[in-house]
Amino acid sequence: MQVSSPKAYDQVLEYLKTLIKNKEISYGGKIPSERELMETLGISRNSVREALRILEHTGVLESRHGKGNFLVNRMGESLSSVFSMLVLMEESNYREVNQLRSILEKQAYVQACALITAEGKEKAGEIIHRMENGDLEERMRADHELHHLVFEYSQNRLLILLTNALSEIMRSEGEVVLRQAASIDTDEWITLHKNIATCLIEGNIQEGLFALEEHYEWLERDIKM
Repeated sequence: MQVSSPKAYDQVLEYLKTLIKNKEISYGGKIPSERELMETLGISRNSVREALRILEHTGVLESRHGKGNFLVNRMGESLSSVFSMLVLMEESNYREVNQLRSILEKQAYVQACALITAEGKEKAGEIIHRMENGDLEERMRADHELHHLVFEYSQNRLLILLTNALSEIMRSEGEVVLRQAASIDTDEWITLHKNIATCLIEGNIQEGLFALEEHYEWLERDIKM
């Protein structure tokens, strides 16, 4: 007899893991129907639906009307929502988010220095040229691109996932802080990023880490709790 189980989520998740491991489904692929999951796992329709609902909220599944449920990778969005709630509930704050981003980027920087290509170094040089010669909007775009470049060449998908989630939280607060600070301390802002990029191009890890530390301390001065 099929019964509602509080462990339905775990059962469905473990079953999907097995299917992925056995190459029976992959990202973008359709997962078994509700009826198939009911029969295979011996759990009720309500339990299956609840489990699928949780998986959808965590960014693992996407429900498409009339087509079924598909395996996706939107866990970064889910993480961003979790971090945002922590800030809203005052279990964390923007300063702590900024500090965590600093830790992640330093690790990414070490790896990027070893893995960056000639093309990546050229991009870094172009970004600094735009910061030195562009208007405020262009400089802000260049700022974001430089930090993205560091994570891209770290080639660490978890670092990229976590940082993207944190960046979403900082988007509103960070933009205000950045605009204000960049307008007042334009030369310092450009110099900080030039130092980061130059060290990345040269593969100078220690000086690059010091430049990143200065950058995040500069940002933290104006971040509201």
